[in-house]
Amino acid sequence: MAVTRHIFASVLVSAFALGVCAPLWAEISPSPEPTQQIAKLPDPAHTDAPRAVGSQEPSAETVSRAAGDLPARGAETRKEIAQLSGRYPPASSAADLMELALECDWSWDYAGKIDVLLQLATAYPGTSAAGRALVLAARTDYELGQREEAEALFSRVRAEYPDAEIQVFARAAAELGVLVEAKDFARAEALLIEVAEGWSGTELGRWAALQLGVLHRDYMDDYQGAIPYYQAAAAAYPDSLVAEEAEVSIADCIAWSDTHLSEPQEVYRSAFEHVTNSRLKTRALLGLADMLSEARDAIASYEIVAEFLDEYPDSPAAPIAKAIRSYAASQLGYFEVAVDDAASFLDTPAARNKHPWLHYAYQVLAQDAFRAGRVQQAQDYFTLQSEVAPESALKARAIAGIGHCRAALGDLRGATAAFIEAADAAAGADKQGLYLYEAVCAAGAARDLGAERLIMARMIEEAPGSYLTSRLVGYDLLPPAEPSGGGQ
Repeated sequence: MAVTRHIFASVLVSAFALGVCAPLWAEISPSPEPTQQIAKLPDPAHTDAPRAVGSQEPSAETVSRAAGDLPARGAETRKEIAQLSGRYPPASSAADLMELALECDWSWDYAGKIDVLLQLATAYPGTSAAGRALVLAARTDYELGQREEAEALFSRVRAEYPDAEIQVFARAAAELGVLVEAKDFARAEALLIEVAEGWSGTELGRWAALQLGVLHRDYMDDYQGAIPYYQAAAAAYPDSLVAEEAEVSIADCIAWSDTHLSEPQEVYRSAFEHVTNSRLKTRALLGLADMLSEARDAIASYEIVAEFLDEYPDSPAAPIAKAIRSYAASQLGYFEVAVDDAASFLDTPAARNKHPWLHYAYQVLAQDAFRAGRVQQAQDYFTLQSEVAPESALKARAIAGIGHCRAALGDLRGATAAFIEAADAAAGADKQGLYLYEAVCAAGAARDLGAERLIMARMIEEAPGSYLTSRLVGYDLLPPAEPSGGGQ
């Protein structure tokens, strides 16, 4: 299932990898002032995942036997991972520190990002790199609701960094924060266009060009609308880090849109091959692993992430990688691995900041608790999952899990209510009929004939052609489809 990844305003930083390339960190000359009977109910988590026997992490030989094409793919994966070797050298320059800040940002470790940016500013006082780091730290503080800290940093920039470009960047970043918070996206877009055009060719211009895509993708959830802006940024700054950032961001937009899962895989593969920046290669690689898992190619997804974590256990992206591997492992039936990774993910800044993958971690832990007979604990996890699920269908899935837990605890009326709530949350989705069927079964087990009849009537009205509806009433409600074509 595709997960809506609404990236918390990583925002104003993603593009400012600007300063990662040495020439871009060089001081530039002043620029012109500018612009989802009880015993028969399905598995509590409603997954289509195979319930494999065994819970240990698979050996390489076991994995190889599971898929005929794996040996070749495994060699390819190891080759890809090898390309990332040496990607975490000691931070010995402003560029290294900015890369680390961007890694923290993508991994939703915002406090870590601020710390690194302030470290950069302290290590390189008076430079344009330090000025930009302070603006980005201030902008992150603002996004986190730490307004006094943000204003203190903006004031410091105004007082200590008179360079025109840094001053415009500070004003634009502060104004953009206010406009986005007010959801005045039209003015925010106009502001970024003005800056992108007025400061074309500079680091500020590069930042604004990419932020137009970020504005549509991360704040407006307009993934298709973001793509042209990323394309324009790549065209304006070819053969640069801006173009690489744009290519991976376009892959994200395609993946997060309602589209066939093969396309995101292709664009992530392409981006991984094209980009040279290690941070962006990691984003593309883990994006590919995510899409493979959602497309039920759990073995490939598992292998990619396992290889990555073996090579880079201390990467800032490791928590996201573990969340992806947890889901793939649960699909494969490697429950100990899935539970260990999910529990590990909960103890990270990404989880505390409610990263979209948090709901999958809760799902894995809820399923494990239910299988082990810890039903109340499972219900608690399903409840937490329902509170953070980023899509209505995923929320419905968690609520249905609560229904199964209530049924197992003997609260059949409560189970009925939960299944109805799940059906409401899944309105229009494929599993809405399943949740209503489960509600009928729970009401019947509770001998609540009134509720049973009402829910059955709803099923007949809303899903007359469903197999489950036909199973309840004992006959097909809809006539068979007429033969197509010219047959007699």
